[in-house]
Amino acid sequence: MKKNILSSPPSVTLEACSGCGACAGICPQDSITMQPDDEGFLYPVTDAHICTDCGLCRQACPVNPQETFANTTASESRGSTPLSVFASWHLDEQIRRDSSSGGVFTAISEDILAKGGTVVGAAFDDQFAVRHILIKTSEDLHRLRGSKYVQSEVSQSLYRQVRDYLKQGCPVLFSGTPCQVAGLRGFLQQPYENLFCCDIVCHGVPSPRLLASYIYANQKSDNGLKKVSFRDKRDGWKNSCTRLTWQQEEQYITQSEAYMAAFMRNYSLRPSCYECYFTNTNRPSDLSIGDFWGVGSKYPEYDRDDKGTSLVLVNTKKGKAWLDDCHSSLFLGSADLDTAVAGNPVLVHSCLRPPQRETFYLDLATLPFDEMVRKYRLYKPLFIWAIAARMLRKIKRFLEKPKVLTRKILGVCRRLQFCSSAWWQFIYINILRKSTQSNVRFGFIPTSYCRIVLDKSAQIILNGVLILGTKENRKSTRETLFSLGKKSSFTVNGHFSIGSGSDIRVFDNGELILNGGYCTAGVQIVCFKKITIGKGCAIARDVIIQDTDAHQILNSDHLMTKEVSIGDHVWIGNRAIIMKGLTIGNGAVIAAGSIVTKDVPGKCLVAGVPAKVIRENVEW
Repeated sequence: MKKNILSSPPSVTLEACSGCGACAGICPQDSITMQPDDEGFLYPVTDAHICTDCGLCRQACPVNPQETFANTTASESRGSTPLSVFASWHLDEQIRRDSSSGGVFTAISEDILAKGGTVVGAAFDDQFAVRHILIKTSEDLHRLRGSKYVQSEVSQSLYRQVRDYLKQGCPVLFSGTPCQVAGLRGFLQQPYENLFCCDIVCHGVPSPRLLASYIYANQKSDNGLKKVSFRDKRDGWKNSCTRLTWQQEEQYITQSEAYMAAFMRNYSLRPSCYECYFTNTNRPSDLSIGDFWGVGSKYPEYDRDDKGTSLVLVNTKKGKAWLDDCHSSLFLGSADLDTAVAGNPVLVHSCLRPPQRETFYLDLATLPFDEMVRKYRLYKPLFIWAIAARMLRKIKRFLEKPKVLTRKILGVCRRLQFCSSAWWQFIYINILRKSTQSNVRFGFIPTSYCRIVLDKSAQIILNGVLILGTKENRKSTRETLFSLGKKSSFTVNGHFSIGSGSDIRVFDNGELILNGGYCTAGVQIVCFKKITIGKGCAIARDVIIQDTDAHQILNSDHLMTKEVSIGDHVWIGNRAIIMKGLTIGNGAVIAAGSIVTKDVPGKCLVAGVPAKVIRENVEW
């Protein structure tokens, strides 16, 4: 089906469209309709015979860089980070048990309904498609409660109903994904004091067509489906399972089952979810809610019973006052943003697009669902079979080009020499390790005297070659340390070498990206949040790069960690120190012994303690 997706401006593309439907809702001629593509995702289709090219659709679009309202702040009080962060749950044990996490949505909805307002959220219809509906009574609130791991449809008529209620002075709570909330704001084109918005911490959305295929594959003959619950907590919050309730029985399926496996591995998400415009802490809503994963690591008192703990981000002063009104129904415990991001990395970056995504929906259209399960391994395989399959895939790739293979093997042998530990690390990381995604052969080459510690959940993405522990003196015995913490990410693009005696540490949930270049001996990189090093960088001896203070200063509200971004073709001299929260421009030169505490413009030479610009327009 050919789609006319807001043909101007050209930056609004099919891949960027989030399917919120704001353009269809605002069109005064009703020339735009939301229609499913071959994958089942909704996209706007314009009838050119009716369209008057008034431009309202482009103004409402939340992913249009030139639009003027949807991405502006909801109120003047909102900043780039939340005003407050809380761990929370509903004080009613039954509501907490029936909710996906802590039941915060129920509390804030009850507050709006008690004020005579209306609540808008996602619900299953009679055919188990997910659509946004409008409710006015607490008796209907159960329909909106619980997670729906599929994209919901927001109809044109619902957008207009919300606007009518707001104009009448009725309080309205709108809940949805961040793109849907931004779409509503774009549709309204003006702020309303009686509009309360709550977005969810969103991992991405699968297609409704996938959910329909999944339900059909599990269909019992003459036994109709009554209810779908994606997050049943009978075995606890952390071990929640999918529950399908049929007319005559209930079917419990673990979280590793096919539908959730495809979702968690990012095989089934909408294309726009891989480059989401809203993965940042400047949220479009008054409140943001989600599961507070990992809260027990720093705040064990908030996760003692495994019944569910919600993350609440207070983004505006209106949201703060709203949450205060619900205080009698909720437990609220103060937390920090770094812990929230550590457990929910989608707050700051989009999901990675795996290679399997290219064929997943093509196969869904032609293969029976059980064959999809087998082809994409949508189950948890036995450990021994997983290792064997990984080894066979690697060996098959190695044998594709014998000449190139031989040349690379000889190069690897020169690096690894006769060190048994280096050979084992090489085989484990490149072939055996499950969380290594390698798009090149022999992408990770450790030399002798490398000490490597990797958490099993840490992701290594090799789009180039990393040589770890390069020696200037072949007889050097200096140890090179390399460690990756829980749920951390390490990416290599291009060719990068790290000298012997270096210490590279990426802590839990941190992200280190190397884009080509080299570090000489003794370099220290300490990554708590995110460090990016651009292409062609030259980093001299004993340089320290860190994005953290390592320790919090008491009685201070400063952030302990801030991202570091080093541009392309940057030269960093001996014993220079790069501190947290800095951006170094392309072509810059950092003089030896400098301590850099502020951003460095491109093509500038900086020196001193603290470093200052002493020359501009330098070339090297």
